[in-house]
Amino acid sequence: SKTTTKNIGPANGVVIFAGEAINIDNSYTGACNSSGILLSSMSGQIMAGVEISNHFFDPCGVKEQDACLKFENRDADGICSGVTVTGAVFKGQTNGWRAISDWGSTATYGSVTNLLVSGVMTEFVGNPVELYNVNRANLDIVAASYNFENYYTGDYACAVHVAVGSVGVLVTGQLGGGVYGETAAGANNRC
Repeated sequence: SKTTTKNIGPANGVVIFAGEAINIDNSYTGACNSSGILLSSMSGQIMAGVEISNHFFDPCGVKEQDACLKFENRDADGICSGVTVTGAVFKGQTNGWRAISDWGSTATYGSVTNLLVSGVMTEFVGNPVELYNVNRANLDIVAASYNFENYYTGDYACAVHVAVGSVGVLVTGQLGGGVYGETAAGANNRC
């Protein structure tokens, strides 16, 4: 089915474990089985000042924890700080799971702080944005055509899901369009 089709390609497009002042500009990642760009912070390592601009994210990952842009925290004191994403296009193509996520991080403190995102997100199987324990985030996005074929039937069926432990999150832009495709939105779908 459309919601279980594997994307054909590598597990991840770009993986960054540590570094400072990292710039990814005018590039493309697509058809990854897990994540397009994975920022995976580890204890004792610094990841600060990541800038991603004019990037085209094609569909990535259909598993619950995957996304076009994925933040992952492996330890209590590993965190990615100062991430700016501008002019990004996230295209789910009806088999990509999410645009941005830090779902599945193992640490209590979350995996990203000072996150700034502007971009367009369309045609995702799940909800485009899923954030847990995010600290200071500003999302200026256009999100439409998500929750393809009513994958979610509960409270998580929304454009942006900000969950437990998050502090200082501002969401602006256009959040609408609900379900993509031929299936009507369920009673619990939210925008």
